[in-house]
Amino acid sequence: METFNVKQPIILYGVSMVNAAILKAIAAENIEPDAIILGIPFARFIDVIKKRLKAINIPSLPLAEMLIFWSSIHHGFNGLAHNPVTYAQQVRCTTLLLQGKEDKLIDMAEINELFQNLQSQKQLVTFPAAGHQLLVTVDKELWQNSVENFLKLLVFAGKSW
Repeated sequence: METFNVKQPIILYGVSMVNAAILKAIAAENIEPDAIILGIPFARFIDVIKKRLKAINIPSLPLAEMLIFWSSIHHGFNGLAHNPVTYAQQVRCTTLLLQGKEDKLIDMAEINELFQNLQSQKQLVTFPAAGHQLLVTVDKELWQNSVENFLKLLVFAGKSW
């Protein structure tokens, strides 16, 4: 009896903070997924903390830096250097980036910088009515069409799974 070894694709999907973990794993741990889908990512950890503090009317300077410094000591990593925009430079797999156009925590300039640093075939889809939230809950049709088209692109690009 002949058996076939069919490789299953590894496609990583993250939302918000999970994207930082995916990008760091690619950059620092040399994982090699076949593709990644990044939903509402951020570029720099410090910027996210500052914007979250501002959103609740708390001055960010120097509180944001102090919070990150203390968490860095507590968790044994340098949070000030935790920058997905830098990790993106190591990405070589096909990438779909999904972003809410009304996101108050992550502005489009950050998204564009992150997008430009990706060193792979990439696609950016913006959701006009979405903020920093689970995009599929805002526009299910756009989310589903974007992901389906991305997966079809992978198949047509000759990925052998």
